[in-house]
Amino acid sequence: MESSLLVYILIVIKRNNADIRSELKISIKRIDIIWGVVAYLAMALTTIGLNYLLPIPLEFGFTLVMKYLTTNSHILTLFFLFIYICLLAPIIEEVVFRGYVWKIFETKKVNKYLILIVTSILFAAIHLEFQMFPLLFLSGIIFGLVRMYTNRLGASIVVHMISNIIAIVSMVVFYS
Repeated sequence: MESSLLVYILIVIKRNNADIRSELKISIKRIDIIWGVVAYLAMALTTIGLNYLLPIPLEFGFTLVMKYLTTNSHILTLFFLFIYICLLAPIIEEVVFRGYVWKIFETKKVNKYLILIVTSILFAAIHLEFQMFPLLFLSGIIFGLVRMYTNRLGASIVVHMISNIIAIVSMVVFYS
């Protein structure tokens, strides 16, 4: 789903003879890494606080899949899963939500805070993990704030990658 949506978006941008990198501001600089680390730390602290208010059971959709994969899969399967979840998915999701969808709303002169909320809701909903919706929404808000204040997609990609890497490594360690 995500991959086909990204391909469609890239075709539309290319058809309009736009430079994809400059159109979506995709590049990662040192400042993006700094923003990514700072934003991840803020997200981690907020997530811990939110988890006390709305506890999420450990045994839910994605966690069950990870538990199965870490105990029943070949190391190569885990490697490719890691590459997809920690590197490709953040790029795809950020290009779609904080890049393309964000830009559509910006061109329509929609308030930037409304764009932040709408893209965060869409981001959380697309994951189809309804028990995780509050945390995914919060993640979307953090990713969006980083994108909004830096006006760069690279920064939101970095914080999303850090978030996914820490989540996946934690699950693998926990279930191994």
